[in-house]
Amino acid sequence: MKFMKWQSQILKGSLEFIILLVLEKNECYGYELIKKIKSLIDIEASEGTVYPILNRLKNLGLVTSRWEHRETGVPRKYYSITDQGEKMLTEMKTFWMKFTDSINNLMEK
Repeated sequence: MKFMKWQSQILKGSLEFIILLVLEKNECYGYELIKKIKSLIDIEASEGTVYPILNRLKNLGLVTSRWEHRETGVPRKYYSITDQGEKMLTEMKTFWMKFTDSINNLMEK
């Protein structure tokens, strides 16, 4: 049971990074983003978790959003990464590579 809590904390702590990585490729509306995350990574990303993170990233200037009205159905809110978000993502990637290399080295000893 304790392992599951540890695993959950790592995944939650990585979700901002994961969202920015997905948005780096293409802009997405919220539900589409959640589906992409679930299809690419074995992680439970719920609306109740992802939307607050998107709002926080937007408030930090790392993502932007726009509404797209459609002929049929409800309007969709699309999210995309900003230039500031791209810079932050570059820093996150660098940190992630150093961190995972360190952990992998430690596991090999």
